[in-house]
Amino acid sequence: MRLLLTVLIGLTAWHPAFAEDSPALQSLVESFQQQRADLEAAELAIYADQLDQLENQFAEKSDSASASKVLSESKAVRAKLSAIKEARAKAHEAAVAKAREKDAKAGERIFADDDESAAAKLAKEKNAPVIRLRMLDAKVNPSGKLNREHWLHPDASAAWTIPEADPGEYRLRAVYRAKPGESGGKGELTVTGAPEAIPFAIRPTKGTWKELIQQDIGKLTIVQCPIEISLRSVGLSQVDAPLFELVALWLVPEIGADPKRPPKPETTKKVDF
Repeated sequence: MRLLLTVLIGLTAWHPAFAEDSPALQSLVESFQQQRADLEAAELAIYADQLDQLENQFAEKSDSASASKVLSESKAVRAKLSAIKEARAKAHEAAVAKAREKDAKAGERIFADDDESAAAKLAKEKNAPVIRLRMLDAKVNPSGKLNREHWLHPDASAAWTIPEADPGEYRLRAVYRAKPGESGGKGELTVTGAPEAIPFAIRPTKGTWKELIQQDIGKLTIVQCPIEISLRSVGLSQVDAPLFELVALWLVPEIGADPKRPPKPETTKKVDF
């Protein structure tokens, strides 16, 4: 088994893509690595017990010098055992986190694809491009959090740079998900060159988490690019509820808009898995 493991590790070290291109092989390598770690831990545990017995024997014979040496060795072995257990625990946590992130990103892509279709439909209706800023592409702070966990942070923010866009008036539209009773927080938008931030409030929703919600949260005028748009949370409706789970921020051009007709405050679209 150890020879096979050495060959497999050698292949992946020689060409990392070899394992990446073969999930089954990668899984086999990880399984063998886990088995090797388990075997090493078992052998060390047996060795540690044997050292304890030997130390007791030397102590009974009043051979303190030998007992001290054995005790030092025993401590070193148990320290290595603890390190192995700690490493295995961290590896398990990392594997769980990785699987969770993979599932979450897959879900985000499903919603992002549906959002893209909705934006394309709106652009066709307006006969003008809709600028779509995906949450998946945002520069976020704090970093390293998934969408829901990110917007649970009281100072969470997301920023995008727009390299080019037609000058003119744009309506800012947030496209997001929210569990019933979990939306209703406050935030603000800052735009390069704007004299002050644009405050907004997310309306409470009675929909389901599988619904994409659209809400207009402000307007801006683009004179020239590039510009940076930053969206920041300034107040949550509940301590354990995120501002929202943002899918994208749209910049909808105000072309052919009827100023006498107010925009629909909120629309929802259900996404089937």
